[in-house]
Amino acid sequence: MITMARPPSTEFTSLAELEDLPINRPVVTAQLAGDSAFADEFHKCAKELRRMATFMYTSKKILDGAKDIVLQLRTPKQYRSKLEKDVLVYDGQLKLDALKSWIEENAFGVAGVRDTETAKYMSKLPMVIVYTKIDLQRDPATFRYWHNRIVKAAQQSEPKMRFAVSDPSAFYQEMSEFGITDIDKRKSPLVTITNEKGQHFLMDGDFSVDAVKQFVKKFSTGSLEPYLKSEPIPTEKDGHVTKVVAKNFDEVVLDPNVDVLVEFYAPWCGHCKQLKPNYDKLAEKLSSEKKIVIAAMDATANTVSPLFPVTGFPTIYWVPRTSKGKPVQYQGDRTTEAMLEYVAAHATDELTSYDRKGSPKKKEL
Repeated sequence: MITMARPPSTEFTSLAELEDLPINRPVVTAQLAGDSAFADEFHKCAKELRRMATFMYTSKKILDGAKDIVLQLRTPKQYRSKLEKDVLVYDGQLKLDALKSWIEENAFGVAGVRDTETAKYMSKLPMVIVYTKIDLQRDPATFRYWHNRIVKAAQQSEPKMRFAVSDPSAFYQEMSEFGITDIDKRKSPLVTITNEKGQHFLMDGDFSVDAVKQFVKKFSTGSLEPYLKSEPIPTEKDGHVTKVVAKNFDEVVLDPNVDVLVEFYAPWCGHCKQLKPNYDKLAEKLSSEKKIVIAAMDATANTVSPLFPVTGFPTIYWVPRTSKGKPVQYQGDRTTEAMLEYVAAHATDELTSYDRKGSPKKKEL
């Protein structure tokens, strides 16, 4: 981790100093020989992007003697492919926003290594993410072999897309989302695309440059179906809680004719186990309500729609029939009484058996 106590940028006075640059980080070098205004922009940029890259500057004309202002970018050396340039030269506007955009777009190369540290800088979608083992200590040759081909595919793909390479061992959760359990047994990299909606697309078959190019082309034309990890659709109802899976989620939860309370749970979650009897009792109490569905989905075994962010378990959403595109996360107590009061108060139509406060209605004689 780069300490924030150090200056955002460091001055250098000779080319020899550039030989000892970090090999695992992007490095931005600037020759600021004449334009004080751009120097200010550069130092502002360094301050904002210091966690992403190393910034160095000189006031001498040692990068290019024919120019006053020169700005260069070196992608992380240890991951750089032989098919990529060692140094990129900036030729855009001498403005902070333009400079930042250029660095963020190019900092990690044509197909940069996305790990747990760099992932936050490589999050702009859509993106092709290729999963393959990265072990530069014991097996650098295998990584170089695949990385060169990934870079080649990125350079030749039309339309152009962002590419990244990740070691699956660092992203077990993503492997789980793809339903991949045998990644270590694969003979070639796994190629995926994630779009702006958070939907995932998996390439069938083994890796080849041509296969990746065709995969990207099909994605760009909208001819690919997003991947859904899903349990089988239940054929029988077990209890009063409606079990939903990825394959029937839209049909049940987004049904425009009913209000839905849906729980996302994990089988191993202690809080989910504590909630279950209360949730089951809630579903039983509301079983006669034709316009209310109490549902639950195992979020570890099914792809969760991006419309329902799940950051912990259990997570409960209220999905009224009048605004299916705007689910509301339930934040109340997890007792049967509290959840019943919430449903009664927020139901589109008043419940037949309970008033708006959740109290049982008196039966008419």
